[in-house]
Amino acid sequence: MSGARKLLTAAVGGALAGFAVGAVECALLVRAMEATVATPLADSVAVAARYAGAGALLGALALAVVTRLRRGAPTAIALAAAALAFVVAGDWVHERALANVGFLSPRSLLATAGVALGSLLVALLVGRGVARRPRTSLACVTVLIAAALASIRAYRCGNESPASSAPSPSASPPPRADRPRPNVVVVVIDTLRADRLGCYGYARQTSPELDALAARGLLFERAIAQAPMTRGSIASLFTSLYPDAHATNDVLERLPDSADTLAERFAREGWRTSCFSTNENVSPVFGFDQGFGSFWLHRLSRLDRFTAWGRLHHWITETLGVGRRSSDLDDSDARHLTDAVLASLPARADAPRLLYVHYIDPHSPYAPPEDLINDVSPDPARMAERGRFPHNCPPHPFGRWPEQEEGIVEGISRLYDAEVRFVDREVGRLVRELDARGYLRDSFLVIAADHGEEFFDHEQMGHGHSLYDELLRVPLIVVGPGIAPGRVAAPVQLVDVAPTLLTLAGVASSGDGGAEPRALHGRDLSSLLLAPSADRAALAAEIAAPVVFAQRSIEPPLAMVRVGDEKLIEIEHDGEIRRLLFDLATDPREQHDLAAQRPDRVEALSKLLDQRRAAARAARLEGGGEVELGDDSRNVLKALGYVGEGE
Repeated sequence: MSGARKLLTAAVGGALAGFAVGAVECALLVRAMEATVATPLADSVAVAARYAGAGALLGALALAVVTRLRRGAPTAIALAAAALAFVVAGDWVHERALANVGFLSPRSLLATAGVALGSLLVALLVGRGVARRPRTSLACVTVLIAAALASIRAYRCGNESPASSAPSPSASPPPRADRPRPNVVVVVIDTLRADRLGCYGYARQTSPELDALAARGLLFERAIAQAPMTRGSIASLFTSLYPDAHATNDVLERLPDSADTLAERFAREGWRTSCFSTNENVSPVFGFDQGFGSFWLHRLSRLDRFTAWGRLHHWITETLGVGRRSSDLDDSDARHLTDAVLASLPARADAPRLLYVHYIDPHSPYAPPEDLINDVSPDPARMAERGRFPHNCPPHPFGRWPEQEEGIVEGISRLYDAEVRFVDREVGRLVRELDARGYLRDSFLVIAADHGEEFFDHEQMGHGHSLYDELLRVPLIVVGPGIAPGRVAAPVQLVDVAPTLLTLAGVASSGDGGAEPRALHGRDLSSLLLAPSADRAALAAEIAAPVVFAQRSIEPPLAMVRVGDEKLIEIEHDGEIRRLLFDLATDPREQHDLAAQRPDRVEALSKLLDQRRAAARAARLEGGGEVELGDDSRNVLKALGYVGEGE
């Protein structure tokens, strides 16, 4: 055999071995993944092709070595296959089985030795097989590749999530002929405080698209979130339960399986349910896929992130600083999410569908497109770096951020505004395209946020640390048939969204099989939405219900109750309980604590708070608990500021 032919044989054989290793790794990955990959088969082929290229190179290099040992192409192919098997198997062992074990510990070294021995066995089998029965070996590799790719396609076709609790199409009840079945689209914009939108009175032009939507529908001026962080807030939106009841408030807690979510209720009635999320807190890892027939999560949109190839590439770019630095959030921005939603939905509406879309912009770290940054001073990159907020800072008035040099807070705030403008632009693009495809025809659209953001309103930055209105007052806009444009001043809550949508869409509120429905803490606002404008004031007193919050992950514990314009915040720190009372009618920025002047109101509201929390705890969901974070989930949450180095 000539030298050129040997080289070609070694390269082709190494490429086939590499493709097989990549295909098998991807087949194992899609079965072990925490959620759905957007295009698993296409991603798997792309990953396997990269391994094939590496295998071809390794085969050629190995041939140069073994030629001197008077060995041929079969040995070179075997060495290439063994090297790839060693890297992939070693990555799996150390990332999954030994994630918390030191690399140089005896246990880790023993595992590495075992992987090396296994790889040598692979080399021996491949070398003998190729040398003695090359055609049989080629057939075996072909069958192995085909089986791996078929397994990927069969296990997760498209973006359907097998972990979802939504019923299969055959199990879905038939459509009801006695009423229309509208699409329902819920768009949540992460970390968006209401007073940064033009339709809520902000002077800077940050939200022309949302302002136009507000002009078409009903805007709630005083919508209150149930928690100052994403996990607890969205759990309340999905279940219409207060945080004490849904028990999904700690950084490691998942939504209990016993929850009857908004998506589950729609799915039982035959709606197709889809979720698109760019926030790790709203992911299957934490139980938020319950009821969704398909679930798209930004970090799971590309399979190569989780392969040995992807990890090696990440290590090179992040550790050695070679090439463009990668980021755990580089595909989570608003533009990427809009593209994903539009690419995944059919070109024409296939009603009925419940669609939940969660934009993570304008969450820190702030990195808006440069064309939207026109008045930030000093340097935007420096502002973004300074915008990484301290982890677990005690709440005001017990804790405060360090004083910042002049211009820092304003610069960070302007970056935030640019992020708001960015997501506003993308929401507008999404809504226009959904409208053009018929998804919003005679259907309901809800625009909301999970919580706000603080910019030294109370001597701190970020969110999750207090219960002031800069963190709890969020936008809430509803557009749909029968909803006349207007504004509602009466206070409402995010827990009101689920019962309202169930009524508007005509979805039964009972449990499966006629079981007794779980009591909801939210109120049905459908009569308010569909009533003539003259009736809205009469309903204001009815929906001005107290709001209860609990965020167990924050030390110290926090709780709040609000009745009308009176708001009581309760904080426990080092055994001391502090109660703050504000009159929002005269002090909307909550700068003047009236607790000492109105002790009777503090006592009355405190009793009401205790009663509400006790009632919520009595209905606490079971089956939740803490999850063990994988490295990928931990890295994303760390980038968002939810976990520290030691968590």
